[in-house]
Amino acid sequence: MDAQKGLKELIFTIENCLECYKKFKNYPKEDRIRFREWYNQGPWFFPPYRNVRGFLGDGKVIFVCERPSTGTFPSKADKVFYEHIEKFNEHTEKHGLGDAHITDLVKCRGRAGKLEDRMVRNCFPYLEQEIKTLKPKLIVSVGRNVERILKEKMANKEIEIERITHYAYRFGDRDKKLREDFNRLKEKITKIMEKK
Repeated sequence: MDAQKGLKELIFTIENCLECYKKFKNYPKEDRIRFREWYNQGPWFFPPYRNVRGFLGDGKVIFVCERPSTGTFPSKADKVFYEHIEKFNEHTEKHGLGDAHITDLVKCRGRAGKLEDRMVRNCFPYLEQEIKTLKPKLIVSVGRNVERILKEKMANKEIEIERITHYAYRFGDRDKKLREDFNRLKEKITKIMEKK
């Protein structure tokens, strides 16, 4: 199956999922989906922005973030994240990240904080479908929490996982940390992509 087609079908499936949304159980499904959007608690996908394709990226690198926020895109932190990906493209001759797939571990919007186990359990099959569709060579966990969960759940998979600082990191020099992380990624991606 074509990766783009597979990703678009997956978007539709995720948009119709109500596993984590427990409100308004006595209403029909289509009303519950609408209410969930009104409360800003529905699924969200990284959109194309600048020269980065976001969720519809079908390259061999997948960035996995924790969960979508309830804020408006692009926030200042979102811009920083996309700019680092875009700068990576400018400084890498062979292996850019403009076609990288950017996704979340938990698909529905919510406040930052500890992820509920049931949400990770409900959403992880969607991430597995993304991985099956794209067959990545590298998964980049955005933040420690995502790295921990991915390593627990994917212990028997043969896909490398590399962590970067979360782009909304608020302690210390975020830009410096992200520059260092993306420089490390550049080396890692070059090695992985050139393996036969």
